[in-house]
Amino acid sequence: MKFWSLVFITLLLLSFFPLRSGSLPTKKANSLCKNLKPILCAYFLGEKSMLPKKVIKIHREMNLLHLMTPSGLHLGSLLLIVIFLCKVPQFFGRVSWHSEKVLYGALILLGISTFTLQGIDSFKRMILFALIRKFPFKTFTKKSAFLLTFLISAFFGQLQENPLSFCFSFLFLGILLFSSNRFLMLISLFLSQAFISEWMGKPFSILTSLIGLLLSSIAPFLFISFLPEIIFPILPFSDLWVMTLTVLHKTFRTLLPFFFLISVPILYYFGRPRLFKLAIFFTLLLTPKIVTPNLKGNSFNAPPPSNYIKRKQLKDKILFIYHNDMRCYAKLLGDHWRTYCYK
Repeated sequence: MKFWSLVFITLLLLSFFPLRSGSLPTKKANSLCKNLKPILCAYFLGEKSMLPKKVIKIHREMNLLHLMTPSGLHLGSLLLIVIFLCKVPQFFGRVSWHSEKVLYGALILLGISTFTLQGIDSFKRMILFALIRKFPFKTFTKKSAFLLTFLISAFFGQLQENPLSFCFSFLFLGILLFSSNRFLMLISLFLSQAFISEWMGKPFSILTSLIGLLLSSIAPFLFISFLPEIIFPILPFSDLWVMTLTVLHKTFRTLLPFFFLISVPILYYFGRPRLFKLAIFFTLLLTPKIVTPNLKGNSFNAPPPSNYIKRKQLKDKILFIYHNDMRCYAKLLGDHWRTYCYK
């Protein structure tokens, strides 16, 4: 399956299912986050409402918002832990456990435990894909497992409930599975990020996006390093990670573009043609830009699924009025509805 065919199918799906995109935060998710740092709650449970706007903005502009959606990266972290536990008996001179059987058992337990949970559709799809791919009684190719996964997910309503998550998972997982080599895979992932930024009308920075891709590649190990903080909140790993992202964001989104921008007229004035051309090149490379018309469709103006009795479209958000006189302002950030409610 070629890259452009994946993009074409993604566009078709987004065009036919524009009704819902995202969901309101639930009390259950907030209760689980009481004893967690906001960044850990976002990474492990997908609950972003407790995060400062600045942290969400940094993740969005570095194309790292997907880290806050439980998905294949999170599943990879869990399976790495299971594989490590299977190898532990070797350290004591014993025969290691059969990792394939243990992994499949772990996948079944994960599938059962997450089946009724809401807001982690990407994670469920990855579990389903792994279960089909590793099915012990019949061999499925990557392509057949991929298509079966999304057909079953669509049948159970994931496409209608959250078309953005479904379509972007289809696009990125398809690229990871069907790229013929790593170079083409990285190019396709990069172009997909550019496509999504343009679709959503967001500025796109070339170098920052490349750094985001590199940081995403270490995400499974990153999540494992954060796990001890669930029990010992005093540990600073997640705080150091946020500080690192802040420095990288400031450097590549503000300081370096400004430096190269002011160097262009200076180098031109002093007659340095080669350096002048390099300065123009790096200015274009670093400056966030929208290079195509805004393709944003109706799906981004749709309300989240809820039982409201009245809806009012405001300038940059939506007002929802409920039966119990609750009023909520909702604004779509990427594929996540950020809400502010009062009574």
